[in-house]
Amino acid sequence: MNFQEFFNIILPLVFVAIGWFLKELWTAVQSLKIDLHDLRTHLAENYIHKDDFSDRWDEILKALHRVEDKLDQIRK
Repeated sequence: MNFQEFFNIILPLVFVAIGWFLKELWTAVQSLKIDLHDLRTHLAENYIHKDDFSDRWDEILKALHRVEDKLDQIRK
């Protein structure tokens, strides 16, 4: 077997392996894009927004201040 025959056999096998690997990478990236989109949708549906959390937190703090004021009145 001379160099040309070796080159004609090995080079296509290398390119097939590289092509398969690149196809797998492409498929994985596309799958990750879909998963990321689904995750963003899921987070937007099931978790509270920052503004809503601030409003609720303010309500909780007001309630705690009322409790504190009542306790101060009892102590006096």
